[in-house]
Amino acid sequence: MTTAISAAIVKLYRDFYGHDRATASTYINDNVVVCLLEDILTTDEAKLVANGERRGVLDGRIAFQE
Repeated sequence: MTTAISAAIVKLYRDFYGHDRATASTYINDNVVVCLLEDILTTDEAKLVANGERRGVLDGRIAFQE
């Protein structure tokens, strides 16, 4: 079940955001399901982070959510 949940979350992310590098790990403990989405930075965001501009990535993500 955890593999199916992870695959569905990765597909949803790929379909919505258009990039397919993301991976996910899912954990189930009693009635709690936790899915961690990993490798979600776009190429441009990864370059910004590598250049020490992490705050710009965060600001952009927050603006998108608003």
